[in-house]
Amino acid sequence: AVVSTQSTGVDTSNETATNLAVESIQELVKDNAAEMAAKDLGNIAGSVDSLVEKMESVDDSTAEGLAGTMGGLASASEEVFQSIDDATKAKMVENVAKLASKLSEDSEPITTSSIALKKYSNASLEVGKAVSLPKPSGSSSSSGSKLKMKNSAKTGPSVAV
Repeated sequence: AVVSTQSTGVDTSNETATNLAVESIQELVKDNAAEMAAKDLGNIAGSVDSLVEKMESVDDSTAEGLAGTMGGLASASEEVFQSIDDATKAKMVENVAKLASKLSEDSEPITTSSIALKKYSNASLEVGKAVSLPKPSGSSSSSGSKLKMKNSAKTGPSVAV
């Protein structure tokens, strides 16, 4: 598959254009990730990074689409995923963290079969009290991980599981 990085030219202030770009990338990954070359997966990770970087915030639908795309990249065939360089793998993880930071505080978690995202406000957390983290819908675990704040922070954490 030949992958273009055209999504980097998307006007992220235009919700329709942004959603179309996210849907296009998500469909490309969903239908072709297993057959893509490592370079193609890297190009898509770069496009997602550029798109997320330009966004001031992200709505739930767009966040779910981007999380699904990143999960799809990570679930490419084992052979292809092993051939991806460490810098590209790190970019994929970084993209998930950036996306989580763009969510609205204390909104419902964004969950896909392989990724769960949530952004907490300081007001929703108490020092020393554990909160349950979201878990991917495809998780076989009956309970999710917990987060316990050891001290107060200026801003609430964004988490990706």
